[in-house]
Amino acid sequence: MSRVIVAAVLILSMAVVLTAQNDGLSQEELQQRRAQLNAQADQIRSEASFRGRISVSPERNRITNLRGRFRDIPLPAKEDTLRIERTFDEIVDRIMPFFPVDREDLEIVNLTIRDNLIGVTYRQTANGYRIEGGSSLKISYYTQGESVSINNSLTYLDPSVLPTEPRITKEEVIRMFYDNKDVPESERDDDKYRLWFKIMY
Repeated sequence: MSRVIVAAVLILSMAVVLTAQNDGLSQEELQQRRAQLNAQADQIRSEASFRGRISVSPERNRITNLRGRFRDIPLPAKEDTLRIERTFDEIVDRIMPFFPVDREDLEIVNLTIRDNLIGVTYRQTANGYRIEGGSSLKISYYTQGESVSINNSLTYLDPSVLPTEPRITKEEVIRMFYDNKDVPESERDDDKYRLWFKIMY
């Protein structure tokens, strides 16, 4: 009977996460952040043709949510799944210049279609690897109200300290597992143990 072994491995990189926290910030500093974020929100409205509500968090130093619609991006019928995906891509292309993350670091991982809601998740990666904590951009399209909601949990990683190569490879992870379990070389069969793991920053 085959055994299922789950091994999750995280790369402990030296990446500096600049999504700032509230530690030690005065009310004046928080107000300054809020003013800067509100100015960025106004820029999105004017330059990206967005009409709607934009929520900001000075504690997290980011725009957290946009809800409304883009004047020149028509929202398709829910039956047109191909056009829906293209529309979501167009929305992401429109807003990414205002977020400190490269567009090429986002990939679609989930598209869900329900009665009056269509949702898509763009997962953030770094050098092709996932980021621990689930950094993503989630877009929900409400077909009845013809509006979208965009939740931003993207993480800015300082490229000057982000390793360009993983600190551990798939082969090294597998060998670590077998060594830890004292499995003889002759019995090391990936199909038998059904190894599952993921490498991320």
